[in-house]
Amino acid sequence: TPNDPIILNAFGQAQCRLGYYKEAEEKLKKALNSKFDSIKHKIICKTSLAENFINWGDSLWKSKNFKEAEIKYNESLNYSFSAINDHSKDPKIYNSLNKANLKKGIMLLELKKYPQAIEALSNV
Repeated sequence: TPNDPIILNAFGQAQCRLGYYKEAEEKLKKALNSKFDSIKHKIICKTSLAENFINWGDSLWKSKNFKEAEIKYNESLNYSFSAINDHSKDPKIYNSLNKANLKKGIMLLELKKYPQAIEALSNV
């Protein structure tokens, strides 16, 4: 069904891969907030959201929208930490966490925001 959380997550991931980040966010959040009560499901949704925000941030960075890119990288970090707080041992979430910090740090280096860049890169 269109409200099945597993289908919503898969659809959101597909939209992310196609560059439809806002639509992907909506589907992934709907999947996360469904009544499907499983820690594994929540971790998968949060990891998918983290990856969506990384890709969205990359797109914004490429178009020189640095402020919004940083916001998206921070949203990715928030979902990564949330999944870790759910006691996730899944290496994918740690990969997302490192990737968001790395990309954010490199972008901040380009902008010559050295203290913030060092902080982000020291968390990789």
